[in-house]
Amino acid sequence: MFDRIYEEPFPSEEGKEVLGIDLVLLDSDTMGLVSQFITNKGLLTVERIIMLEHCSADLKKIVTQLDKKEKLYFTSLIELATETLYFLSR
Repeated sequence: MFDRIYEEPFPSEEGKEVLGIDLVLLDSDTMGLVSQFITNKGLLTVERIIMLEHCSADLKKIVTQLDKKEKLYFTSLIELATETLYFLSR
């Protein structure tokens, strides 16, 4: 899933904010944290887990405000963050 999302073109214009949340920053933070999780073979520091939880919450807030193409992309990010957090909680 990570590779598929990584290869997709970013669906929003740069600098776009939804509900005060910068979409580019949210995307890069989420993908960066999941990338670290993968690189570290399933481990993240407590601080990074909290950061990923915040990203997940922000993703869930903004997704209903997006157009179809953006919504599909950011829904995939929600799934990726959720699965990563689920694995970390086990």
